[in-house]
Amino acid sequence: MKVGTAFERTSAALVLVDQNNTDAACMLKRELLGLPEETDVDFSKLSDRLKKMAKKNPAQVGPLIEGFIPLGDTRARSAAHRILVHQKGMDALPHLKQSLAHARPRNSKASRSAFHHLVKMGVQVAPEIQTWLNDDNWLLRKAAASLLKRWKKLTPDLQKQLAKDPHIAVRHAATWPGEVV
Repeated sequence: MKVGTAFERTSAALVLVDQNNTDAACMLKRELLGLPEETDVDFSKLSDRLKKMAKKNPAQVGPLIEGFIPLGDTRARSAAHRILVHQKGMDALPHLKQSLAHARPRNSKASRSAFHHLVKMGVQVAPEIQTWLNDDNWLLRKAAASLLKRWKKLTPDLQKQLAKDPHIAVRHAATWPGEVV
């Protein structure tokens, strides 16, 4: 709980909080929620609390928020996306990529949240997104094709390349004739 990545620390803290460990509760209050240790917090409604914090003051949330991307329910992951994008800007891109890469079946709502944050980031992330076109994961290739097409950065050469992609969803994303609004 005290060493390791944000994911490992968050996982350990959440398991120990479920076992009524006061050290884990204090750590979550201090590192994640930024609250004094003596504050009473109902951790069973943690995703609701994160969602409220993501809307009100995302800068208030501590460093353990990264651990909620691979953990927690969909609302907690979506709130974590919003907080990380607010706190880190373009440096949150690896976390958004991670959610897009693991979209099915459990994380589909979180991956849509990640996709919408990427849309809002705009064309400044296009060079990084373009590298996803060569990824082994078809979900990332599909997201990259959709984003680049939306931003009008999908060149005819790239479109021809993606039209030969082994996965039908990637081919469809690249060759869809309609304009994205």
